[in-house]
Amino acid sequence: QNGASNKLPTRLAKMAEQSVRKLTSTHHLAMSLPKVELSDEDKAAFFSEGFIVKPGLFTHDEVAQMLLAFDKIKVQSEVLLSKATDLSPQRPRVFDETGARFTFQPLPNRGFNKQFAIRHVAWCGLYEDVLAQFGTDPRVLSIAAQLLGLGPDDQVDQIINQAHYKEPGDGVRFDWHQDSHHRRMHFGDFKDVNGKGSYVQVIIALDEVTLDNGPLKFIPKSCQRGHIGADKGLDPKDVDESQEHIPLCKPGDVLVFGPYTVHGSEENQGIGPRRAFINGFSSPGAQVKEPFHHEMRTLTSAFE
Repeated sequence: QNGASNKLPTRLAKMAEQSVRKLTSTHHLAMSLPKVELSDEDKAAFFSEGFIVKPGLFTHDEVAQMLLAFDKIKVQSEVLLSKATDLSPQRPRVFDETGARFTFQPLPNRGFNKQFAIRHVAWCGLYEDVLAQFGTDPRVLSIAAQLLGLGPDDQVDQIINQAHYKEPGDGVRFDWHQDSHHRRMHFGDFKDVNGKGSYVQVIIALDEVTLDNGPLKFIPKSCQRGHIGADKGLDPKDVDESQEHIPLCKPGDVLVFGPYTVHGSEENQGIGPRRAFINGFSSPGAQVKEPFHHEMRTLTSAFE
């Protein structure tokens, strides 16, 4: 697992299409595993406020497994950077031979010896299988399925499986935005087929979230406006930051929000990382255009 390229080889693209995009029945989740049943209050809050937090869904040992996988991926990122020769200085991306996509960004000039920081790793579960397993854990899938209005026999598309590190001093921040812009809704790449966004993002907190470690912040009720800003997306200057809310999650907590919820984060100015494991799910038929690098898996919703 030490190949480095900024293009996915044709052979690997075919492998991704055959073995990743459509999971076979052997990968379907056992119905005996734990699931989460959302209350009417949870569902109402999700669609009115735009986000909900489900505390303590993952145990200390499970979080430790995910953190170990994150550590292994971080080591691989350094290997890939050492071998890559044609990185874009603005937003360098490297494909590992497994198909995982490493996205870096230049470090601020603060005396660091290395040149780039990890912005995120897409399809991290291709490199570390434990992240593929937790990314489709019944607790995660059952939450997404209910908020998408899906039943136990329905399918759900997984289009996000990412590792985020958010380390002190790495300069990684995300301006105020809506995920509907990243889904390219206005361009027709993604269609809101259920009239409620058709997309749910589920984040497992792996570190304690504090006010100074670059926490995710939300604008409550912003989801009720639908997609903002047409093809250009939301202008961060139009956001009333006095309304922001910051969920201070603990390791193992799960944060859930939809595509129209305005959110963002600042740089980590704390003393430790704020690692987060992000998985995103959409209603069947919502992803109109094939996403970049075959970034979609079709799964059973695993909820009853």
